[in-house]
Amino acid sequence: MKSASDNQRYNDFCKRAATDDAVFSTFRQNEAFQEILEHFSYEDGLTYLNQLKKHAPLLLTGINTFKTNDNFGGADIHYYEEIGNISPSTLHYIRQLAYLENSFGNLDGLHLVEIGGGYGGLAKLVMDRFNIASYTIFDLPEVNLLTTKYLEKFGNQYLDKVIFGNLDEVKNQTYDICVSNCAFTECTPFIQDQYLEKVISRAKSGFMIYNFRVESYHPVVIFNKMEALDLKRMGTLPVEDSNANTFILAWNTQLSLHRLPYRRRFVHKLSPKLYQFGLKIYQGIKNR
Repeated sequence: MKSASDNQRYNDFCKRAATDDAVFSTFRQNEAFQEILEHFSYEDGLTYLNQLKKHAPLLLTGINTFKTNDNFGGADIHYYEEIGNISPSTLHYIRQLAYLENSFGNLDGLHLVEIGGGYGGLAKLVMDRFNIASYTIFDLPEVNLLTTKYLEKFGNQYLDKVIFGNLDEVKNQTYDICVSNCAFTECTPFIQDQYLEKVISRAKSGFMIYNFRVESYHPVVIFNKMEALDLKRMGTLPVEDSNANTFILAWNTQLSLHRLPYRRRFVHKLSPKLYQFGLKIYQGIKNR
């Protein structure tokens, strides 16, 4: 398996939702789909709403446009005081949009790339807000079929700007901003290396929500690999109301970032294999 989402159950369902209108009408409620996406609760939505009020209140003035993200797929809708009916998932995407806007300012005319685009929720909201030049999505072929069907519902002005990337066919594309909401950090080290070489290294700036998984590279390893690619102004930022294993890893942003602990980076640079061996032993003891 290449990533957490690369399992046959999820892949098969995305293909069914993309080709069967009846399945598509409620795909956001499906159990196989919610193992990967659309698993946010009312309380999660309330957390995102409170964060938006604090960090990006102006985005809430366009809430009615963003709510159209819930017009298709049978989203789980809840009522929130002050903004009305909306899904926690859409509030999650608005929060991601706020990270983008607060990090990079106006995105008009820029070329964005997303590692793990899901059904296109974040892409749709970005294009609601900004007149971007292009939005490249790297995801599984079956998921891309679903993204195509989903964005088609909103008109060609969305889908015309979407490019579906293929790691096996990447040539000399460059991007202004790279973004990933946990998808990159859920890939295997082999796939992470490909993304680092073919996508992340070709983005002038970017950020990712990093949820550390034991089957993927440790954050320290990723940090050192990104430094080796000469990505500037790198660092991390805690994600509010999340566990310690989730944070923002970013480069060339307007965010005030913290560097990962120097000691751990030094140990990895001294001997990467020894660091990985020690890490596996620590994780094995911790998981007993």
